[in-house]
Amino acid sequence: MKPILSNLLKSKSIALVLLASSICTSVAHSQVTVISSSSPSYSAYIEVKPISLINKVCNTGGFTYNINLGYTIILTPSSAPNLYTLEGTYICNNIGSFFSLPLTSATGTTTSASTGYFGSANCSTATPVDIECYNYVLRIFGPGIPDQFLNVNTPLPVKLISFDGRSTGTGVFLTWKTAAQTGNTQFNLQRSKDTRVWETIEQTTNTAQLEGQTYQYTDENPVSGTNYYRIQEVETDGGISYSKIIGLKAANLQDDISISPNPGSGNQIQINGIDNASDWNLTILNALSQQVLNSELNSTKVELPSMPAGMYYVQLTNNTTKERKLIKLIRN
Repeated sequence: MKPILSNLLKSKSIALVLLASSICTSVAHSQVTVISSSSPSYSAYIEVKPISLINKVCNTGGFTYNINLGYTIILTPSSAPNLYTLEGTYICNNIGSFFSLPLTSATGTTTSASTGYFGSANCSTATPVDIECYNYVLRIFGPGIPDQFLNVNTPLPVKLISFDGRSTGTGVFLTWKTAAQTGNTQFNLQRSKDTRVWETIEQTTNTAQLEGQTYQYTDENPVSGTNYYRIQEVETDGGISYSKIIGLKAANLQDDISISPNPGSGNQIQINGIDNASDWNLTILNALSQQVLNSELNSTKVELPSMPAGMYYVQLTNNTTKERKLIKLIRN
């Protein structure tokens, strides 16, 4: 791994390296989306950004450091297999620092394993921006995804300061804040149900101004299940960058989840009100809170074990948002 990357890093301008394959790969600022060629297909969304420089050792004329990196990994659907390899090298001032990432969906931080060096006396206050941490080489390998290296650019400090959202009784409330700027920038609020296909549901234009602006939008028509949102930033020169992705489920949609027949006596039930069954886990408890069934759903139709007449509780848990729905089930 490292010798191959070191060969890639010998060039100041690192080329995008892709092995010939039938998979679909999308590379945006700090983000990569890879769609497998396997059946059923799944997608892997990876975002890595430098947060800070740590373990700095200052000396005359420069300092050594490690990079504290933030990452988001989303494998869609939730039943997607784990990857085999996910690692890379973050490049700061043409010096690479190796890092490794989890092989399944996760959000967190990691520290580069190798130590970098920057020739500057500005040791105590130096940030990733100061030492030009603007791109990384990512290695990804998994079922239906050939072993490959991708060069990913991290945007320069963007004009989007924050992006947050929360579920409400009427939909999903989203807000984003922009910084002061000298030119015009368009911000497109985009929504997706699988992080693959995105649609723009709101547009704002941030004109030249001395102070930042805060924008708000309520998505009154979210889809059933988890809704993913991001901000697409479009510069006047055509440059495009993206915010982090947030996943939210409208609170009112949870009330639409039901089970039929209920009451019932057959050996099968139907889960109503969810689009992607593979996003959910189902647990059935009897009146004594003893577990009768625990299953990752692959269909909205669920085969039941032998269950005597009585009252049961069906707990549905979304594997992505961790939201839960508890439904009383009566067996005749």
